[in-house]
Amino acid sequence: MEPFHLYRKEIPVKSNLIIKTTIALILTFASLQANSCNDLNLTTDQKIVFGFFNGVQTTPKEARKALRLIQTQFLSPYVSSKYEKINYTLFYNKTEGFADFSETFNQRAKEHVKILADKYEIFWKIMHEDISFLNKIKKAIPALDNLIDAEKQAEKAASIAAITNLITKSKTTDIMYSDHKKKIDCIEEANRKFLIFAHSQGNLFATQAYDYATKIKNAPADSVAVVHVAPASPTLRGKHFLEDLDLVINGLRVFGKVPSITHYMSVLRAPGLNGETDPLGHGLLEIYLNPTIDVEGDIYIEVTNLFDTLKFPHKSDINSNDNNTTPPDDNNQTDDNNSDNNDNNQTDPTQDPNKVCVSNYFKYYGDGKIHDSLKKGDKDAQLYSDGTKHQVKELQEFLEAFGYDVGSNGADGWFGSDTKDALIEFQDANGLDADGIVGPNTREVMNNTNCYDK
Repeated sequence: MEPFHLYRKEIPVKSNLIIKTTIALILTFASLQANSCNDLNLTTDQKIVFGFFNGVQTTPKEARKALRLIQTQFLSPYVSSKYEKINYTLFYNKTEGFADFSETFNQRAKEHVKILADKYEIFWKIMHEDISFLNKIKKAIPALDNLIDAEKQAEKAASIAAITNLITKSKTTDIMYSDHKKKIDCIEEANRKFLIFAHSQGNLFATQAYDYATKIKNAPADSVAVVHVAPASPTLRGKHFLEDLDLVINGLRVFGKVPSITHYMSVLRAPGLNGETDPLGHGLLEIYLNPTIDVEGDIYIEVTNLFDTLKFPHKSDINSNDNNTTPPDDNNQTDDNNSDNNDNNQTDPTQDPNKVCVSNYFKYYGDGKIHDSLKKGDKDAQLYSDGTKHQVKELQEFLEAFGYDVGSNGADGWFGSDTKDALIEFQDANGLDADGIVGPNTREVMNNTNCYDK
């Protein structure tokens, strides 16, 4: 009986180990998912998520600036017909130098393979369709022609991908896909409408995001939409916009399929939304969102129409006012999360129709203990030994929300060179002494910089 007794003793030990390991894995996954959801900064009053998928060779700072200009300038006139607020989120496509081009050609090659498979399936079904021989020939000839063309395009796409792979390969494609999927998980679980806005190579990530949302997460097609701007992708999931003088995208026709041209522009062009020009005719801010070029107005109409027509993915209390066209009554509306705004009868600037709000989750800055200044070298751990206040981190989060780059580590609570550079940019843009120090004047401006005046 002793061996049996020993065997019985071992079972609880192994079971406890398995249980502990399982719990640890669940907690780790939950933590990662929570961090991804926190990155969205999604508030209860934001019913639509505007996901921006940036193009090739774009730094984090440039991508955040583009998203900020989209919100504060391009879409600033828009007011939801249902008075729904919008969350603007960056689905970043990391830049890796020349590897960006290798990544683009590899993504395009995979899409061409899918196109070829679809064309072959169509031709195969025709050949096995129970119809007369004459009708079969009439349908098979154009299908065969499309199949042959798809094969040629796939061969060209595969060839250039193989060549660029000999030079270098991207190491972050799968990481980007994974990060995007986590954000989509959060959007779907929060029951939000989702508009995907992509430029250039970002469209290759956007098609994957749309397919993941609709096919894997089973979000209804009317709850997710895509706007393709200067698409580098041969396949589309929504309406696209492409200028005839976009030398970058039209140049890809040498290496495979590219969507059709939709607009025609002049060689002589005024500076764009960012005050810059692009001789290649490809820049998002310089060309496609340039208010002096016709395509900008058509993109605006498409985006705002989608804002007004998208549906919630799930039926629940969140969309009980889906058809409500009456503006919210501030006198009868309460929000526990925004209780700080109601102190001393302060007016919430996010409700001011004459302002465009960049972020409505900043309700204060430097609450509690306030140091006379924050400067390079300061750490939250040094400022507050109890770890309860995070002024440097709050500063970094504030700067990031307005599109300033505080470094690759993000809001880590350390006032380093990148944070100082970002602060100097903010000070310069707001008419302050650009000394890289948060003094009384800078702090006062930050306390009142939740919104831009229209």
